Amino acid sequence: TDFGNVWVLLSLAVYAFLAVFSVMRLIKNNKDPFAFGILFFLSTIALFSNIVFIIGAPMAERFAFFAPVGFCLVIALLIEKFLLGEGAAASEIFKNTKVLAILVPVALVFGYVVANRNTEWLDNVTLFRADVPKAPEDARLNYYLGTELVATNAKKEGNPAVKKEIIAEAMVYLKKSLSVYPDYTDANASLGDAYFCVAQYDSAEYYDKKSLATNPKFTIAINNLAGVYFMTQKYEKALEVCQKAVILNPGYVNAFANIGLCYIRLGKFDSSIAVLQKAIAMDPTFTSAYENIVIAFRAVGKPDSVKKYQDLLAARMAQE
Repeated sequence: TDFGNVWVLLSLAVYAFLAVFSVMRLIKNNKDPFAFGILFFLSTIALFSNIVFIIGAPMAERFAFFAPVGFCLVIALLIEKFLLGEGAAASEIFKNTKVLAILVPVALVFGYVVANRNTEWLDNVTLFRADVPKAPEDARLNYYLGTELVATNAKKEGNPAVKKEIIAEAMVYLKKSLSVYPDYTDANASLGDAYFCVAQYDSAEYYDKKSLATNPKFTIAINNLAGVYFMTQKYEKALEVCQKAVILNPGYVNAFANIGLCYIRLGKFDSSIAVLQKAIAMDPTFTSAYENIVIAFRAVGKPDSVKKYQDLLAARMAQE
């Protein structure tokens, strides 16, 4: 939405006119079905317009499924009034060639569109990949595709060569997102994560810091930056950054797990155990916390605890 765009302003003017028009009709007749249909459409579409309030989610057709009920009601009322005649029986619809000449093509076209669109809802990557060509300059859409490629496809890929190709493709979309909106906090963090996945730590650090320049409290970028410091063996800096992340977000289990790992590298095994136990309590499915706490208990010579967490990890893996 750009309020400097004449088409945006024109659409708002049309919606405002429809609102006034329908309210005036409703004042004259509180059972006016046309007014009800228009107001139903306006009130439901307004919920997802990001004008009345920010919905905090990307705009998508799923948000538009409810509002057309009001639109369809108005169209049906117009067909009844001008083609069928008021009070006509429902069976008359299938006998009126003028009505069928409108309804059949519309049903066929929209039926095809819906059926075709369903194939694009296979998963997020398929969906975003189908939509990017339709809006190539959309910063958010390019960000979603790039991020999904990294988070879902690349990080689960076992073949290093294939993983590298996926990351390279993801970077194209993330860089496109940033070319449209350079201060996009999330996109900078995701691009930093992509560079981290291919061990380009200087670039990862650059984009993590760029993300934090626009939002110093963005815990994902903070934790990612800690990962960069950890991989470059700057453990004290990594620990400091992770501790900042948990202050900002006390429920961020990744940061707690990373603090535990930093303590292991610094030889502070008791501190590591305490933090990793907290991470496991927060998220019993967090596999790396089990792996690291086993290392810590082994370092302090507690074989019973080592076996306990090895068994818990084995049980955890068996459930997956």
